[in-house]
Amino acid sequence: MIAATLYKNQGQNKKFFPILFAEENVKHIPLILTLTNHYLLDKDFSKLKGLLTRTPEASPDNFEQDRKSINFFNLPISSESFYYR
Repeated sequence: MIAATLYKNQGQNKKFFPILFAEENVKHIPLILTLTNHYLLDKDFSKLKGLLTRTPEASPDNFEQDRKSINFFNLPISSESFYYR
């Protein structure tokens, strides 16, 4: 699925971003995504928020407020529907 989407988009990845809970999970990133940026949820939260909401990085002063305000389950869904199991 990932390979087909990247092939269709001529290698441009705007859809798949590995998000990790711990640094040791880097080894579980699919090979095709190893050249993309990955994000550690706690360490890179402001970068991840900026990426997902298409806004600049959050400031460290309001980190906790920003973290609580984003609902990861209410992010925009791609127009391409797919089912993966």
